[in-house]
Amino acid sequence: MNRFLLIAALATLGSAASAQTYSGTLGPGDDTLDTGEYLDEYAVSAREGQAVTAVVTSEAFDTYVLVISSSGEQQDNDDCTQGDLARSCATLEAARTGRVRIGV
Repeated sequence: MNRFLLIAALATLGSAASAQTYSGTLGPGDDTLDTGEYLDEYAVSAREGQAVTAVVTSEAFDTYVLVISSSGEQQDNDDCTQGDLARSCATLEAARTGRVRIGV
């Protein structure tokens, strides 16, 4: 099974970050992207100006992460560092208060 770990951190300039951790698996029965890859989606609440950082790790597959704000801005990443197939990370600053979706 394609197991992964997602850490979603929320930070505001001048204050401590808070983080939520999720573990999951990707495989048959999951939603898929238009290109066929499996997709699990998570949501966090962010305030305007808050940075949302998502880090996905897995030893089972080449990770990819999407961070999408409530107003439609998107950041995505395939590898935190070039050649590091086991870890992807993306950061997005919320333009307004609302739900931020994170896709693995």
